[in-house]
Amino acid sequence: MAAVPDALLRTHPGITEAALEAARAYNFKRYQYQGIGRYARDEVYARGIADLGVLADLVPASGFLFGQSQAAVTRPSTVLLPISIFTRSTRH
Repeated sequence: MAAVPDALLRTHPGITEAALEAARAYNFKRYQYQGIGRYARDEVYARGIADLGVLADLVPASGFLFGQSQAAVTRPSTVLLPISIFTRSTRH
């Protein structure tokens, strides 16, 4: 098993391998129904990077999303700053 399932089994004795496998199968079905499960891994990553690029374009190079000072609505968007830096440095 992979590192995350092994850690879950170690730290939560009530979880079984069968339960983890059932959750995995459920998530695969859910991803298929949502649409993302219909793409190859590389296509999923490409779509994700494209989405991050859109978000990066929304975040200004300086200041905050809604002006020059931080506001309550802006704080969650500060998570986008590293995303913005990453995507700007990887795009051509």
